Amino acid sequence: MPTSPARVLRPSDPDGPDVAAVRWDGEPPQLNLTRTREANGELDFALDSYKDILGQVAAEKRDLRADLQFLIARTLARQAIADPSKTAAAERALKEARTAAARAEAALKKVAARVKKAASASDVPETRPEPILCE
Repeated sequence: MPTSPARVLRPSDPDGPDVAAVRWDGEPPQLNLTRTREANGELDFALDSYKDILGQVAAEKRDLRADLQFLIARTLARQAIADPSKTAAAERALKEARTAAARAEAALKKVAARVKKAASASDVPETRPEPILCE
């Protein structure tokens, strides 16, 4: 069963909310704690924890793995702000995160195309059942 995101939104501009965080069905409980500690500036802890969690997530959970790779890249980028010698590592991690996100998106598009094809080939009419009226 694929994971699905539960998005946490915060309003920041008049055109609509920005995504503040994405929480995945079935994500390890440690992930939320790690996000909080990263937000509190505990970057070394967060980086180690994100890497540990990534190692525990099954390969078929591409979306969650891509998100973890992004979180690793973001943490490395925050460290590079304070220590420019970490810039190259942050850039590599960001490139890996982009690649993982592109793969996850491609997989999702393939699934969507299969679902659409199966729905169009179905003999089941797309009608709604008559409502049941209670007296």
